[in-house]
Amino acid sequence: MHKGFFAFTLATIVLGVTGSANAQVDSRLSSAQSAAPQYEIVLKRTDAVIVTQSYPLSNLPGGGGFRASAKVAWALGEAEKVYALDLSGRMIDFNQLAGIEDGLDKMIQAVNTSFDTLKAESMSYRSQSGVSANYYSYLSDGSDKPRRNLYLVAGSYISQSPNPEALSQLRDLIAQARQKLIALGAK
Repeated sequence: MHKGFFAFTLATIVLGVTGSANAQVDSRLSSAQSAAPQYEIVLKRTDAVIVTQSYPLSNLPGGGGFRASAKVAWALGEAEKVYALDLSGRMIDFNQLAGIEDGLDKMIQAVNTSFDTLKAESMSYRSQSGVSANYYSYLSDGSDKPRRNLYLVAGSYISQSPNPEALSQLRDLIAQARQKLIALGAK
C-alpha cells in the first residue's frame, strides 16, 4: 500500500514538474511569436500619416513566385523610421535579420559537415519571427537507404526539396535584405 502510494505521488510530482516546464516553454514560444513586428505596429498607428517604401528583392528559393521585399515605414513629419523584410507575408524587423542569418549559417554548416557523422535523423532551425528550416531523413519504398528532404517555411512560403542548396539561397536572401536595409539607413 505504501509503495503504491509513494509511486503514485512520485509520478504525480514528476508529471507536474514536466508539464509545468513544457507550459513555460510553450508560453515563451507563443509570446515570442505573437509579438508584432515594429514595422506592423507603425502601420497600425491611428494618430499619424504613415509613409511606406518597398524594394523588391530576389524571389524565395524553390520557385512558385514567392516574393521578398525590403520595407521602410515612418510617420510623416517624424525622423524615426522602421525597417523590415517581408518574406512572403511574414514581416521580420531589421534587428532580427542578423540572428536569422547566423542561425541559417550554423544549420548549413551542420548539414554539410556533420549530418552523416552525427547519424542525425533531422536538424532544424526556427527563428523568433517564424522562419523555419528542417532537414531530415526518412525511409520509403522499402529501401534501407534513407532519403533526405529540406522543408522551409516563412509566411505563406513553403518549400520542400531533397537539395539542401535552398537553405543557402534563403540565407543569401536574408543577407541581401540586410544589406539593402542598411543602405536605406537601418542601424
